[in-house]
Amino acid sequence: MKRVLKGIFKLLKAHKNKLAIVGAVTAAAMIPGVALADDSGDLLSSQQTTVNSTFGHGSSLEKWFYIAEVFLSLIAYFRVRTPMVFMGLIMVMIFTRIAFGLIG
Repeated sequence: MKRVLKGIFKLLKAHKNKLAIVGAVTAAAMIPGVALADDSGDLLSSQQTTVNSTFGHGSSLEKWFYIAEVFLSLIAYFRVRTPMVFMGLIMVMIFTRIAFGLIG
Protein backbone atom coordinates (compact mmCIF):
# COMPACT_ATOMS: atom_id res chain seq x y z
CA MET A 1 0.00 0.00 0.00
CA LYS A 2 2.84 2.37 0.79
CA ARG A 3 4.41 1.70 -2.61
CA VAL A 4 1.15 2.57 -4.31
CA LEU A 5 0.82 5.82 -2.38
CA LYS A 6 4.43 6.71 -3.12
CA GLY A 7 3.81 6.09 -6.79
CA ILE A 8 0.71 8.28 -6.77
CA PHE A 9 2.51 11.10 -4.97
CA LYS A 10 5.43 10.83 -7.36
CA LEU A 11 3.06 11.02 -10.33
CA LEU A 12 1.26 14.04 -8.88
CA LYS A 13 4.55 15.79 -8.17
CA ALA A 14 5.82 15.13 -11.69
CA HIS A 15 2.67 16.57 -13.29
CA LYS A 16 1.84 19.40 -10.88
CA ASN A 17 1.79 22.05 -13.63
CA LYS A 18 -0.69 20.07 -15.70
CA LEU A 19 -2.86 19.45 -12.63
CA ALA A 20 -2.84 23.18 -11.85
CA ILE A 21 -4.03 23.97 -15.38
CA VAL A 22 -6.80 21.36 -15.17
CA GLY A 23 -7.88 22.78 -11.80
CA ALA A 24 -7.95 26.34 -13.16
CA VAL A 25 -9.98 25.31 -16.21
CA THR A 26 -12.41 23.37 -14.01
CA ALA A 27 -12.85 26.36 -11.71
CA ALA A 28 -13.41 28.67 -14.68
CA ALA A 29 -15.99 26.28 -16.10
CA MET A 30 -17.89 26.26 -12.80
CA ILE A 31 -18.15 30.05 -12.52
CA PRO A 32 -21.18 30.49 -14.86
CA GLY A 33 -23.07 27.72 -13.08
CA VAL A 34 -22.45 29.31 -9.70
CA ALA A 35 -23.35 32.76 -11.04
CA LEU A 36 -26.66 31.52 -12.47
CA ALA A 37 -27.58 29.54 -9.36
CA ASP A 38 -30.22 31.75 -7.82
CA ASP A 39 -32.43 30.71 -4.91
CA SER A 40 -35.21 33.15 -5.79
CA GLY A 41 -35.92 31.47 -9.16
CA ASP A 42 -34.45 30.27 -12.38
CA LEU A 43 -33.17 33.14 -14.51
CA LEU A 44 -33.64 31.16 -17.71
CA SER A 45 -37.02 29.57 -16.98
CA SER A 46 -38.73 31.66 -19.67
CA GLN A 47 -36.44 30.10 -22.30
CA GLN A 48 -37.28 26.47 -21.45
CA THR A 49 -39.73 25.97 -24.34
CA THR A 50 -37.21 27.36 -26.81
CA VAL A 51 -34.52 25.01 -25.54
CA ASN A 52 -36.87 22.02 -25.69
CA SER A 53 -37.96 22.74 -29.25
CA THR A 54 -34.40 23.36 -30.44
CA PHE A 55 -32.38 20.80 -28.49
CA GLY A 56 -34.94 18.47 -26.88
CA HIS A 57 -36.11 15.02 -27.90
CA GLY A 58 -37.77 15.10 -31.31
CA SER A 59 -36.14 18.36 -32.39
CA SER A 60 -34.67 19.04 -35.80
CA LEU A 61 -31.16 19.18 -34.31
CA GLU A 62 -31.57 15.62 -33.05
CA LYS A 63 -32.61 14.51 -36.55
CA TRP A 64 -29.51 16.12 -38.08
CA PHE A 65 -27.31 14.46 -35.45
CA TYR A 66 -28.70 11.07 -36.42
CA ILE A 67 -28.14 11.74 -40.13
CA ALA A 68 -24.55 12.87 -39.47
CA GLU A 69 -23.88 9.80 -37.31
CA VAL A 70 -25.05 7.43 -40.04
CA PHE A 71 -23.09 9.28 -42.71
CA LEU A 72 -19.87 9.29 -40.65
CA SER A 73 -20.33 5.61 -39.78
CA LEU A 74 -20.62 4.72 -43.45
CA ILE A 75 -17.44 6.68 -44.20
CA ALA A 76 -15.64 4.93 -41.33
CA TYR A 77 -16.91 1.54 -42.53
CA PHE A 78 -15.62 2.11 -46.06
CA ARG A 79 -12.23 3.14 -44.67
CA VAL A 80 -11.66 0.25 -42.23
CA ARG A 81 -14.02 -2.43 -43.65
CA THR A 82 -15.09 -3.82 -40.29
CA PRO A 83 -18.68 -4.22 -39.10
CA MET A 84 -17.67 -3.14 -35.57
CA VAL A 85 -18.11 0.44 -36.78
CA PHE A 86 -21.85 -0.12 -36.70
CA MET A 87 -21.66 -1.17 -33.03
CA GLY A 88 -20.14 2.23 -32.39
CA LEU A 89 -23.00 3.79 -34.37
CA ILE A 90 -25.54 2.08 -32.14
CA MET A 91 -23.71 3.21 -29.01
CA VAL A 92 -23.52 6.81 -30.21
CA MET A 93 -27.21 6.79 -31.15
CA ILE A 94 -28.14 5.52 -27.69
CA PHE A 95 -25.99 8.22 -26.10
CA THR A 96 -27.55 10.88 -28.34
CA ARG A 97 -31.04 9.68 -27.48
CA ILE A 98 -30.30 9.85 -23.75
CA ALA A 99 -28.58 13.25 -24.02
CA PHE A 100 -31.43 14.83 -25.98
CA GLY A 101 -33.92 13.28 -23.58
CA LEU A 102 -32.12 14.89 -20.65
CA ILE A 103 -31.92 18.26 -22.40
CA GLY A 104 -35.60 18.39 -23.25
